[in-house]
Amino acid sequence: MNKPTQKSPENSTETQNLNEIDRSLENVPPFAELGSNDLQKLEKGCHWLEFKRNARIIQKRKENTDVYILVSGAAHVLNYSDKGRVIDYATLGPGDVFGEPVAIDGLPRSGSVVTIKISLIASSSGG
Repeated sequence: MNKPTQKSPENSTETQNLNEIDRSLENVPPFAELGSNDLQKLEKGCHWLEFKRNARIIQKRKENTDVYILVSGAAHVLNYSDKGRVIDYATLGPGDVFGEPVAIDGLPRSGSVVTIKISLIASSSGG
């Protein structure tokens, strides 16, 4: 399982690109419509995670209740057939929220999410 990159990933271009991204939800729909106080509270409760391309954000069958907001970058929601073929359910982009069903029902993850671009994610515990 790939882990989020730290402040100094191997590729300095990725570091520069991620460092230029504002760690704010102010311009991320639908959060842009929140008042500044509500937005600040939400942002303070978030963990900011940086992922390289092809990094796994969510692993199928893992148990956690985190909810994720894709601030920048892109990711695929996917699963695998019994024969090992990739089933690509959706492509996520900036502003997409994912992982919320687990925060509600507490069941293990039903699919995986893998980045297709370097990505900045805001996560918050759903439990």
